[in-house]
Amino acid sequence: MPETDGPWPFEGIFQDKLTQPSMVHHVVQQIAAIKKVRVEDVYNSLYNQVKSFYQI
Repeated sequence: MPETDGPWPFEGIFQDKLTQPSMVHHVVQQIAAIKKVRVEDVYNSLYNQVKSFYQI
């Protein structure tokens, strides 16, 4: 499951920003880029993993 790691003194695009849930979208985009898959596929995979983990 993706997460942001905070509180943490971020660098780069998140420098001087507080950790917030919306940062997870950037994490998903990075996962897609690293794995060379569509962002939508990552969201779907993560959604299914969360459902399985929480048994919902």
